[in-house]
Amino acid sequence: MKKHVERLILIAVFGLLLTVSTAATTIRLATNISGVNPYERWERIAAAFHADNPDYQLEVEIIAGNEYPTKISVMLAAGVPPDVFQTWAQYKTLWAKQGLLLDLTPFWEDSEVARRARVFPFVLEAAMYNNRLVGVPYDFSSRPMVINLDAFNSAGVAIPDADWTVEDLRDYAIRLTRPDEGVYGVAALDSLGNWIWSVNSTGHGWLSDDRTEVLVRSPGYLKVLEYWLELINLGAAPAPGRAPSRNAFQGGYAIWTGWAHYGLNLQLGTPYDWAMVPYPRGDAGNYHFAHGHMWSIARDVEEPEKAWKFLEWYLSPQGQRTFILEDGRQPLSSDPALWRLFFSPIDRADKQAMMYDLVIGTVYGESRVHTMQYWETWPDVDRIMTQYLNNVYRGLESPANAMERATTEIRALIAPN
Repeated sequence: MKKHVERLILIAVFGLLLTVSTAATTIRLATNISGVNPYERWERIAAAFHADNPDYQLEVEIIAGNEYPTKISVMLAAGVPPDVFQTWAQYKTLWAKQGLLLDLTPFWEDSEVARRARVFPFVLEAAMYNNRLVGVPYDFSSRPMVINLDAFNSAGVAIPDADWTVEDLRDYAIRLTRPDEGVYGVAALDSLGNWIWSVNSTGHGWLSDDRTEVLVRSPGYLKVLEYWLELINLGAAPAPGRAPSRNAFQGGYAIWTGWAHYGLNLQLGTPYDWAMVPYPRGDAGNYHFAHGHMWSIARDVEEPEKAWKFLEWYLSPQGQRTFILEDGRQPLSSDPALWRLFFSPIDRADKQAMMYDLVIGTVYGESRVHTMQYWETWPDVDRIMTQYLNNVYRGLESPANAMERATTEIRALIAPN
């Protein structure tokens, strides 16, 4: 029989990527723009999917990041959703509570491919709501500390080990600060960094686990603010609005918080030698902030089985390899071969081994993962906390006064109607 050859045509107009075929069933997928050359990458992903599933083709709409949540929300509310779409971690709870996401638990339980994928339990947890799967995990990552080895070696400071402490970090930050060179010892925390610092210092984030109590007035949390205010006053960390002339990748900090998937970025974009180390231990632990987005199916999509066809392929060994190679996404399981593939773009074997030991051996292997479960009012709580944290770090009000006011505003926000 003559082999049927289909022509794949890539059309990129107004942010739309289409893989067109004359015979195959079309699966519509929506995602946001990310990384370099997203259209070319998704063309290769679509071609790989079609090669393994010749009766199906992928039609991909790539939406600008600042427009993505709103556009997907409108499509879902209007009853014209794509077959598969990316749900950001920050929107999972909101969209699930609104009843917009299909429960994928039955699909997963009936799928031999899904069971064989052996997804890390904590990665799977990131795609769950009320103990039901509302997505298939995608883009899960954790945050370690990045260190400038050149700065450490120049100062004669030993590289931190896996059990260093927040007291060690304070000492390092002071010793590594070089005002005359425009280098801070440590980068100031963003809101996600402040959250995990609270977890490691007090055992909780800004709110209780059930999101009904505000905990930022606790003595342990105020101690966190005083710690960072001291580093700012000593010139070892920048106050808000006072970033160095060089960013973290350029060498403006000796220590800063990155993501575990930054290895290739660091290799290509830094003028200094680098390493990643675990988070320092506080009074309550040394967990690493982590979150993960997911692929979802709308509750009212007409053919969920068709959408699941792509998600099942994504979970397969070939799908995982494709997304590692083409999209730079971390493996969902502990498969050593997949992790070696993920770290292979880093051209130094010693750094590949370092990253593997950090992620698989320490962060995942020692259960140091703190998976963030966002809630509906997270954006507003984040805005309130950022405002008052900036006031503290700029010396405009004391930690106690700022957190008293933050507590009042957040309580009004999360109070049941």
